[in-house]
Amino acid sequence: MYSVERSVRSEGEASVRYVDACEGLSVSVAESRFGALYLPSPEAAVGAGVVRNAFERPVGTPRLREIAKGDITASVLVSDATRAVPTQAIVPYVMSELQAGGLRPENVTFIVATGVHRPATDEEMQRILGPEWRGRVRIENHDPYAEKRLAFLGATTYGTPVSVNRRAYESDLRIVIGKVEPHEFAGFSGGRKSVLPGIASEKTIRANHRPEMILDPAAAIGVYDDNPVSRDMMEAAEMLGVHFCVNVLADSAGGIADVVCGDIRESHERAIDVLKKRIAVPFPSRCPVLVTTPGRPLNINLYQSIKCIIAAAPVVADDGVIVAYSECAEGVGSVDMLRPYENARNAGDVIDFLLRNYEIQMDHSLLLSKILQRGVRVVLVAPNVGDETAKLMGLIPAGSLDDGIRIAADLAGAGSRVSFFPCPQRCLPVLSGKDA
Repeated sequence: MYSVERSVRSEGEASVRYVDACEGLSVSVAESRFGALYLPSPEAAVGAGVVRNAFERPVGTPRLREIAKGDITASVLVSDATRAVPTQAIVPYVMSELQAGGLRPENVTFIVATGVHRPATDEEMQRILGPEWRGRVRIENHDPYAEKRLAFLGATTYGTPVSVNRRAYESDLRIVIGKVEPHEFAGFSGGRKSVLPGIASEKTIRANHRPEMILDPAAAIGVYDDNPVSRDMMEAAEMLGVHFCVNVLADSAGGIADVVCGDIRESHERAIDVLKKRIAVPFPSRCPVLVTTPGRPLNINLYQSIKCIIAAAPVVADDGVIVAYSECAEGVGSVDMLRPYENARNAGDVIDFLLRNYEIQMDHSLLLSKILQRGVRVVLVAPNVGDETAKLMGLIPAGSLDDGIRIAADLAGAGSRVSFFPCPQRCLPVLSGKDA
């Protein structure tokens, strides 16, 4: 999906061509200015029985068919379209286990754990279920604003008031299906995130995502132990009670690389350990210019696309430049994300505003401002985001990836090499040289 190839022009000048098959574009840089293409190590082939084996040998719980015995109801929490979870490949295994336990399909409800994202469309919901189960089981969107459809569980030790989807709360059996990958401030996605933020109220999510939590040094990508945001999420999930957790590890093409099932805490931690070994990407030093992109499905809008900037920032020099390119077919994707910039003169003003007037989808504004405060410059190539919007956010707009790299090279100075790191949010960059 992402590759580089060397070529020599007729006049003898060597160049390196970077190709992105996802966005359908390419760009060439002089070989003397090319740094590296950073990607995880090649993935090992996955056997066809990996999903079946995970369900047959869950971690910390009996098999799902044993848990599902009796005349009961079940809720299955699934991710929305922004998460690229291969849910439809998992659904048949979940339903097979539930039926083996005696649970009838009409007693199963799939709930799209949207958090505060837009509701899933009918087409997206049918895609989640897949051809075998669409039309045979109920599926609905979570609504974080509908008070009558929420149940209050109490407060966590972090002071977060926890209200969750009432249908899930009233079900006899609760199952979650999620993807485990690095997360910009929760450390890793998956597991407990299906509950908070997945089926939590807006008030609950806002409390968990509040600036004091996100600004904690341990609230960082790839950090799980002592991460207050993650611990708060786990408390909420355990207050609700999740009976079975399906943790999917995806490959670079979005397919299944591995699956770990079982107890929501034990299986998630096992999945994280497996993931860490798969996705570590060593960097010998911080990069002066780093080109990045979120890939699908995060390229849907700017709010989601910023995740690649956040993930790439730790391996960019403090005076370096990030070139982020993304289609952003749905534009910005968040009105709240822009509000902190309206009367701000610099990144410090943005952070001051956020500390006083925080809303949920201002989280990426906060994290982006921390990066800009370091002195990192960000060039944005996003055809569906206006130049004025980019400038408002302190970003430098560019009309094409070629233009973006030229701007970055000028900013970084003579001799600065250009490196490429696509989809960094799926990886764990590790500084292995002098900057470690």
